[in-house]
Amino acid sequence: MHKEILKITESIPTPFLIAEEEILKKNIRRIHNYANQHGFAVRPHIKTHKSLSIARMQVDSGAVGIAAAKVGEAEAVAQLEDIDITIAYPAVGTDRARRIAKLSLKNRVTVAVDSEYVIKELANAAVKHNTTIGILVILDVGLHRCGVSDPMQVVRLAQYGKTEGDYSVS
Repeated sequence: MHKEILKITESIPTPFLIAEEEILKKNIRRIHNYANQHGFAVRPHIKTHKSLSIARMQVDSGAVGIAAAKVGEAEAVAQLEDIDITIAYPAVGTDRARRIAKLSLKNRVTVAVDSEYVIKELANAAVKHNTTIGILVILDVGLHRCGVSDPMQVVRLAQYGKTEGDYSVS
């Protein structure tokens, strides 16, 4: 079997994904069975496979939505329609906020944030497009990649939109 795959794929540029459909389906079922047994929801990250058909399989099998690393990935997965999308890293800048607002017109979109600046950009874009963008405040638990390490700052950021009287970010 592996020799056949090597022969078929030797002319395909890398990187590419090869998955045995039955094994893939079995793994998707396994994670959802585990999640159901232990009372949590599954939101797979598309960066692992970058495949709309696999994302659709995951959602159809019970995933509550899809996580994307950045706005471009979120725009790609939004092609699936009626998808709940979480953008896992802060989307800095007016252009990204505008693109997220446009996505939120047809999909539920939540963005991980770690600053008032990002919240303001998202809120301004949401108001401009008459939509709502959800936020999740990132807590840095020691990896120092993004997020805030002070728990009180997490609370302040979570309450920021409400205290500013701007309800377009929830």
